[in-house]
Amino acid sequence: MLRFILRRILQAIPTLFGISFLSFAIMTAAPGGPTAAMKLDPHLTVKQREAAADRLGVNDPFFVQYIRWLIGDDWKTYETVDNDGNVVREKGENKGILRGDFGRSFTYKMPVVDLIKEKLQPTAELGLLSLLVGFGLGVPIGILSALNQGGKFDNLTRVVAVVFNALPAFYMGLLLILVFGSYLELLPMGNRCPISVSGECSLTDRAERLILPVFTIATGFIAVLSRYARAATLDVLNQDYVRTARAKGLHSRQITFRHVGRNMLIPIVTLLGPSIPGILGGAVVVERIFSWQGLGRLALEAVTTQDYPVVMAFVMFGGVSTVIGYLLSDIMYALVDPRISLDAGAGRS
Repeated sequence: MLRFILRRILQAIPTLFGISFLSFAIMTAAPGGPTAAMKLDPHLTVKQREAAADRLGVNDPFFVQYIRWLIGDDWKTYETVDNDGNVVREKGENKGILRGDFGRSFTYKMPVVDLIKEKLQPTAELGLLSLLVGFGLGVPIGILSALNQGGKFDNLTRVVAVVFNALPAFYMGLLLILVFGSYLELLPMGNRCPISVSGECSLTDRAERLILPVFTIATGFIAVLSRYARAATLDVLNQDYVRTARAKGLHSRQITFRHVGRNMLIPIVTLLGPSIPGILGGAVVVERIFSWQGLGRLALEAVTTQDYPVVMAFVMFGGVSTVIGYLLSDIMYALVDPRISLDAGAGRS
């Protein structure tokens, strides 16, 4: 197992470098560039804008910019112009992403890493709970639908899954706010914590405000997982070893949990990989709708304001989360299916 994990980590290194190269190329080709927002500041002179552009290195060749983004510029000295027109020499502060430094945010004027740490907890709460609810409801619903194939429960869940899958996240969120927040007034309509002078937030308030956004993201997982679980369960129920177990007189509950349950999980665990980075993608829309101060809303604001250091940090964060997600999926795949030996080099590549 350890050899497999190390091998997958080594294989992920060129993948992450490829992601960084392509995303950086797209960023540099975007209209305006990192200094576009500075043109809106009437207090900056032409020399100050040129000095800022020189310090950011936007006029350098592409490969020079890319290498500096990787390894930093704390070894280089820049000349800037202060408000009095005097030339000031300053040393670079960026250490490069290879040393965990993504620069400073243009909008928030603080290190990007500190900004992400500040917004990580709200998104982690939202994403992990959505994943647990999605898998916790979707898989059992799919199994029960397969065991009652053609029945009322099966037909109802199939219709609901189609509806959940067809409705976009923004529409589902607005619909839930309208019904449960406005008409019925059962749940809060937004914000992670109630607005107060003290800024305190009780556990009950936070739990109530999690229900609507978590369910909005979880509906997509429930729709997909219930259909996958139903199809996988029906496939296992038609296998010879299940018919043999029935012929031997084993109890239906024993057959379901010992034979059907474990074997139908084999295709389900493969969905864990894309589900982890999918949490961040869903949070971009949901956090905006519910005024949730997390990574998703920060990413949307960064794209809108052309905050390039934050955007690039999110791109790399998404790449790393994708690699971790598929690694966990492979490990769980081997744990569920004893025929797969990761140490022997088997399994999905």
